[in-house]
Amino acid sequence: MSWCVCGLQRVRADFVMIAREPDSVMAATCRQFNISRKTGYKWLRRYKKGGLAGLAILSCRPHSSPLRLDGDVVVSLMELHEQHGDWGPKKLLARLTRGNRHPDKVPSLATVARLARRLGWTEPKGRGRPRRSIPVGPLTDAGQPNAVWTVDFKGWWRTKDGRRCEPLSIRDLHSRYILCLRPMARRSTEAVRQVFVEVFERYGLPEIIRTDNGSPFASLTVLVG
Repeated sequence: MSWCVCGLQRVRADFVMIAREPDSVMAATCRQFNISRKTGYKWLRRYKKGGLAGLAILSCRPHSSPLRLDGDVVVSLMELHEQHGDWGPKKLLARLTRGNRHPDKVPSLATVARLARRLGWTEPKGRGRPRRSIPVGPLTDAGQPNAVWTVDFKGWWRTKDGRRCEPLSIRDLHSRYILCLRPMARRSTEAVRQVFVEVFERYGLPEIIRTDNGSPFASLTVLVG
C-alpha cells in the first residue's frame, strides 16, 4: 500500500469505507492500514463532518507565530536604532512603548532582542563563568595510524527500561578505524578514564587526542594519570 502524498487522500477514503462497514473492527482496520486508532477515529470524524473533501491533506502551517514581528514595528525599531545606535533592546522597547506608535502591536523584550541579534545590533551574551581562551591554529595532519585519535560522545537516549545510554566513540583519524564504541551510562571522568585505559592497553598511545573540549574532556581533572 503506497503512502505517498499524492495517494494519501485515497488511502484515507479506503480506510473510512472499510471502517464504516457494520462488521468492521476498528483495531483490526487500523492495523491493516498501519495507523493508530486515534488517527483512525480522526479520519472518521473528518469524513462525517465534510465527506470525502474532509479527508484532503491539510496544511500544517500554524495560523499565527508568536515570534513574528509586524513590519511597521520593525521599521520603527530600525528608525530608533539609527537615532540611538548605542541603545539595547530594553531601551528600544521602552521608547517604542512610550511613543505609543503601535499600541496593539508591542512585541516582547525577547522578540526585540532576537531582532537586534539578527541585525547585528547586539552580540549574544554568554552565561556563567567566562571560558578559558583556547589557542586556535591549524589542525595536525594524521599522516599515519596512532598519530591522531578523535573522541566524541554521539548523543544519548533512554533505553526501554528508562536508563540513560550515551555511546563514547574513539577513532583513529588516519585509518578511520573505530577503536572503541562504548555505551556509557554517564560521562563522568572516572568512567571515561577506565575506557581510555583499556583502549591504550590494546592499541598503544596516540600522539594527539582531538576532542570538542566538552565535558569531561575539558575538565581540569586529567583523564589518564
